[in-house]
Amino acid sequence: MNKWKVVAATLAVIVLGTVTVLAAPVSKERKVVAYLAAWENWSAKDITAEKLTNINLSFARIQEGVIANVKIDGKSIEDSQFAELEKAKQVNPNLKVSIAVGGWGGDGFSDAALTAESREKFADSVVTYIQKYNLDSIDIDWEYPVQGGWGAIKSRAEDKENFTLFMVTLREKLDQLGADENKHYLLTYAASVQPWAIANVEFDKVVPLVDAVYLMTYDYHGAWEPQTGHLSPLYLNSKDTIGIGGTADAVKRYLAAGIPAEKLVFGTAFYGRYWQGADTKEHGLYQKASNQGGGEVQYKEITNKYTQKQGFKRYWDDSAKAAYLYNEKTGVFVTYNDPEAMKYEMEFVRDNNLGGAFIWELNQDSKGVLLDTLYQEMKK
Repeated sequence: MNKWKVVAATLAVIVLGTVTVLAAPVSKERKVVAYLAAWENWSAKDITAEKLTNINLSFARIQEGVIANVKIDGKSIEDSQFAELEKAKQVNPNLKVSIAVGGWGGDGFSDAALTAESREKFADSVVTYIQKYNLDSIDIDWEYPVQGGWGAIKSRAEDKENFTLFMVTLREKLDQLGADENKHYLLTYAASVQPWAIANVEFDKVVPLVDAVYLMTYDYHGAWEPQTGHLSPLYLNSKDTIGIGGTADAVKRYLAAGIPAEKLVFGTAFYGRYWQGADTKEHGLYQKASNQGGGEVQYKEITNKYTQKQGFKRYWDDSAKAAYLYNEKTGVFVTYNDPEAMKYEMEFVRDNNLGGAFIWELNQDSKGVLLDTLYQEMKK
């Protein structure tokens, strides 16, 4: 069977309290989803649309209870960007374009989800936004219900139940819009790999409402920690003494929570993270390092600047199935995804019949090296 073919599913009816909505259909299509940052410089010619099934333009935010285009890193979503995405859809008419709302530090969710009136207000604004920009979907990046991103955004204990009601209202409004246009509008959300994240969502009620759950299987380690580690280890190396496991563990937790494998989409990073002053033992891996002066680096920068000529050597952790770079002279340690790691990740997606993979973030691989690897692996 052609794995790129969408298999139609019968819609089920869900009754939650006094609200009746249609369950989102389970698709057998293996997705290749790209988040696309509005604050980066790009146009349709930079998007290899034929290799993608979905694009999530990032990020709109919640302002005064409604969806809004606000400045992030000095730049907001522009009408011209939607025009470029329309051009991408001309290349691939099956491409679905979504607006991603929230992201790290994106506040306003707890208040928007608080009451029936606030939920209605936000959902109505989403419908208007979708119609204005001719979109196919909305992606909810609430980071995170109840937990609040370690204090980065407002949160409440009742976010758990309110998140369900929030998604019910969105599903209901999208279904009403879709009925008028004979179209199914997608509803998705991004989820954390942290073990506590599962406890903060009513999966039995939320998952039937959504078309996909995007599992953010990256940022396991970074320079906020005083010890190096892998950005996105597929498996846990026993030497990783401060980790929460690997991606395989996170996926198993979500599957055990009752999420259908076909709705769980694997996140892959088109960037890396680095530390300064990592100890030389094990070529810097799982070693003490400075948590000052480290940060994030795009894949295109890694291939251009963190090279053998610049004193970096590439190493492979076979236990974690993860690549890393180390400069013995400077002590700079870089954790990142490369094509070899990507192949193991996508093999895992296939073996576990997951719904596909998503990318954060498309611009970070300007030559398309990682995207091509992902695309080829998804076709197998």
